[in-house]
Amino acid sequence: MTKARENSDYTGLAADIVAGDTAARAGRKNLIINGGMQVSQRKDVDSAAISTSINTYDIDRFLSSIATVSATSQRLLDQAVNGKVVNTFKQVATSSGTGRLGQIQKFELLPKGEAITLSVWVRSNTANAHLFHYDNTTLIASSPHTGGGNWEKLTITTTLDVDKSSTEALLRVSTSTNSNIAITSGDYIESAMWQLELGSVATDFEHRSYGEILADCQRYYSETGVSIQGYQGAGNYASESLNWPQTMRAAPSVSLVSGPQQSNITSTGAHNVTASGCRVEIRASGAGRAFHLGAISKADAEL
Repeated sequence: MTKARENSDYTGLAADIVAGDTAARAGRKNLIINGGMQVSQRKDVDSAAISTSINTYDIDRFLSSIATVSATSQRLLDQAVNGKVVNTFKQVATSSGTGRLGQIQKFELLPKGEAITLSVWVRSNTANAHLFHYDNTTLIASSPHTGGGNWEKLTITTTLDVDKSSTEALLRVSTSTNSNIAITSGDYIESAMWQLELGSVATDFEHRSYGEILADCQRYYSETGVSIQGYQGAGNYASESLNWPQTMRAAPSVSLVSGPQQSNITSTGAHNVTASGCRVEIRASGAGRAFHLGAISKADAEL
């Protein structure tokens, strides 16, 4: 075999390996849910920036991580990031102090003992924006954003500890050890195209349909309309079975938002709550027709 032929075969084999590795991780490779910021069931975060606070979900699956300072959140639609048109999520400090500013997503059921790569596109005006991976014991930080106001891709590669049952990804303005740092009003952090995937290389962001992402989000949180009516005696009950759009991660906590039409009732409540659904009942205050129409059940099974 000639040297040229040998080199040609080697090049072809290398190309086949790369193509095979890429194919193996293509399709359902992104373990982040809603990394494209497509779903926001809880709030209108598009019309204008809204006030946010620690441990609140302004957009599905991303928990606000705010300490000491006050801040706003906003989703920005159809933004140009690295040659793509995508949604972004921006948080801006509205006060100054020593604190933290950012977002967290918590995970479950990740493949233990596997190499993983976490990546996100970030824009910030502070050089203290870091991407972190935390498994409840070990914290790993990326290199910080330069703070120049341009889009930069931050990445982390690590191996999941076989002894840990949960893990989380964090994007924060903080020290490299995730401690509080000086923040000035107007400091911001904006993110897009979050991805967590198996392997040691950050590949292109996986785009999926809105319907697919919504179904994934509804495993953790959903809102469902319910209407109940019946002809009852005073103190008696009427009820309806309610199924969640998706089987939830666990039996959720349920809150009910009153509907626009209700009459002859003393209470509305959710009972027999499971990961599949619940029973919603009303209690009549007097004899005759009792009804509660257009109520909203909010089911929360977040980690």
